[in-house]
Amino acid sequence: MNLRERLAQLNRLQRSRTFKIIATIVIGVLAIAAMGAYLVEHQRSAVPMIEDAALEGIRPPEPPKDATLTQEQQLELAAAKSRYEAAKATQQTINDILRRKADPTYVLVFIAAFAGISACVIWINLGLTGLVLLAGGAIIVWPLRAFGLSLGDEGRRLVDSSTFIAALGVLAFCFFVLMELVRLLLSASHPVTAIARNVINEAVRMKVSLVFIVLLMFMLAALPGLLDSDTQLRYRVQSFLQYGTGGSFWIIALLVLFLGVGSVAFEQRDRVIWQTMTKPVAAWQYLLGKWLGVVTVAAVLLAVSSTGVFLFVEYLRNQTASGESKPYVATGQAISEDRLVLETQILSARTAVGFQMPTLPPEDFQKAVDSRLAQLQASDPVEFQDTPVVRRIVEEQIYDDMKAAYLNIGPGQERMFTFTGLDEVQRQNLPLTLRYKVSIGADDPRETARVTFGMINTQPRVQEVPLGQMMSIPISPASIQDGKLELVILNGDAYRRMEGDPGWANNGSMAVAPDGIQLSFPIGSYRANFIRVVVVLWLKLALLAMIAVVSATFLSFSVASMVAFGTFLVAESAGFLNTSLETFAAEDAQGKIVLWKAAIRVVAVPIGKIFGGYADLKPTASLVDGQIVDWLSMSLAGTAILIICAALYAAGVFIFKNRELATYSGQ
Repeated sequence: MNLRERLAQLNRLQRSRTFKIIATIVIGVLAIAAMGAYLVEHQRSAVPMIEDAALEGIRPPEPPKDATLTQEQQLELAAAKSRYEAAKATQQTINDILRRKADPTYVLVFIAAFAGISACVIWINLGLTGLVLLAGGAIIVWPLRAFGLSLGDEGRRLVDSSTFIAALGVLAFCFFVLMELVRLLLSASHPVTAIARNVINEAVRMKVSLVFIVLLMFMLAALPGLLDSDTQLRYRVQSFLQYGTGGSFWIIALLVLFLGVGSVAFEQRDRVIWQTMTKPVAAWQYLLGKWLGVVTVAAVLLAVSSTGVFLFVEYLRNQTASGESKPYVATGQAISEDRLVLETQILSARTAVGFQMPTLPPEDFQKAVDSRLAQLQASDPVEFQDTPVVRRIVEEQIYDDMKAAYLNIGPGQERMFTFTGLDEVQRQNLPLTLRYKVSIGADDPRETARVTFGMINTQPRVQEVPLGQMMSIPISPASIQDGKLELVILNGDAYRRMEGDPGWANNGSMAVAPDGIQLSFPIGSYRANFIRVVVVLWLKLALLAMIAVVSATFLSFSVASMVAFGTFLVAESAGFLNTSLETFAAEDAQGKIVLWKAAIRVVAVPIGKIFGGYADLKPTASLVDGQIVDWLSMSLAGTAILIICAALYAAGVFIFKNRELATYSGQ
């Protein structure tokens, strides 16, 4: 029996029902055994929690009921209670982090999911094929990795190469399996699903799409090897999330654009569409099938890339952070700063609240408005008449001036910022993070400023911060009183001031940006947030797919590609465009209209408005920063995208129905 006959025999074996049933049972048994072994090992290496007994040494004593305390004793007791509450909040935060490590749910779900995928591979007639590929990959990767490890530091390249080959093989096989699954899901004998299946087949035949698929696989496989192991763990995780998620989206977006345009334009150019449209296929079915096929390919690639990113982030999460002797075990302290920031600020789903601006009493504010208006009328009584429109403009100017003055802190001065609505944070003792950005002068990158942050129940904290950069510090929820946190910022070093140091204050006035001081706290899970981010990315890809398909209904491939790609770039940069338009005025210093500036605004403003909602969707930035993508925002964004897709689809159907396809040459 030759090799071809042997392979045919093995193929018949993996397609037999008996083989599938036996293999599925074996996989189930192995999965259960793996879960049991993991639970035993997990229990053996569990990280102990911080017990309440550790706080007994600082618990304030309860004074006798009938005792009368002096003012000094009352202050000492209040200070002791504050220290105890702060320590208790810190203990809860640390235990929450350790509890995530102790939770075996994630690994058990992963084992179950892997077993389920393996069963799917078997039932789509790829069981032995996958086993052979796995064995072949192991034969290549295992000796290469073992030889590299035996060489020590000199063999690091071989170890990285073996990891790259293994990751590339796993990603390619997962892509192949998912493509087979979606073909089965679209196997119904309907014009829409038949056209969608044809698009899926084109995705691996077209050279332009195949290039992007291979590029995506290579990028994801190579990215883990580019991370510097000497960098703090939180920065490695952020870098991988940024480049893994953002890079995957851009590569898939380019694939979606070129695949959507090419699938429609090439069929018209090569007259293949004649064979399709002469069958009982309506224009709406043809375009819907093309769009469905493109978004299905995008969904497969996004599922493969996002799963790879998620799993590697979880792998990184369980590596040793800076200041730890082993994962989650700090050296000489309860938890390392690197681990604390990673778990509470990055691998989290946080929401942010801003401070409350103090306001003038209504009568004082109106006096200020009247005074400002009188000054303007004295300079130009015709231009500044006392009308509702002019009065509203003056009110906005006064409010902006008040806000700018409040956010400007002179050398040695201090300012109080009040955050409200923190009752639930106080009740649950949630970890808080203060994010701030300060500017002095031109924000010389070589200079730093010493800033003091003061709150009740905590010691003043002095930070030496770079200028013009967003920074963050953890805040104890013990500083919240009655759902309110009062933060005092001093432009200088409070401890040097107490020591009588003449250089305790910074040299220049410190300006705080309106959005440069926020208080954030977790309200959800990072893993659930990751899923929502992936859904939003897919919605954006669905919109790009519709733009590409509709563009190709009336344009050639090259022109439609330029239109689709240009629209994508404009949509992605609309946020920057809107920000720039806020300071780009059409008038000069004398108030005269500048024609070329006015022309730019006439074109740019509508573009910014149209694509503003798309640009506001920044799921990757939110994920990297640990900010939550809530269900409400995702639903509103999804609804808006679907409405736009429906409008584009209706326009595409109208254009396509009125095309003379029989005489179109594609030129």
